[in-house]
Amino acid sequence: MFHVVDDQPYLCELLTDILEMFGCEVESFTSALDYLEYVKSNGFIKPVATLTDVGMPIMNGYEMMESVLAIHPGMQFVVISGEPAIRHEYKHLACMYLLKPFRPTVIEEIVTKLKRCSISGPSAELGCKTCGDSDDFVGNNWSCPKG
Repeated sequence: MFHVVDDQPYLCELLTDILEMFGCEVESFTSALDYLEYVKSNGFIKPVATLTDVGMPIMNGYEMMESVLAIHPGMQFVVISGEPAIRHEYKHLACMYLLKPFRPTVIEEIVTKLKRCSISGPSAELGCKTCGDSDDFVGNNWSCPKG
């Protein structure tokens, strides 16, 4: 199970379709507040990871990740953004970073690594930093927060 949070409905649907194309179950949300409400609910099912946009109204993705991690500290996040900069104080919250526009093959690689991580635990051998676009973001000393 993967969760997708993006305030742009068409991008949320596109990412959901791509994840489903790779055999993933997906729950999607078009606002950080809606996702946070779900996370607090009795019906919450912990995902392998949550893929989230950061530039959202009312509550941005970084604030959402902090709130979710306060409730479920073991959650994994992939930041998806059109802005190639990680706000320094938040770069420790995500496992991977992906710059928009993205290719489906990169999503497939991310899914594969996250599934391996959920089974075997975080490790340098997974090569999370080499997945996605972490080098394109300003945050060159980024490393997996779980590893």
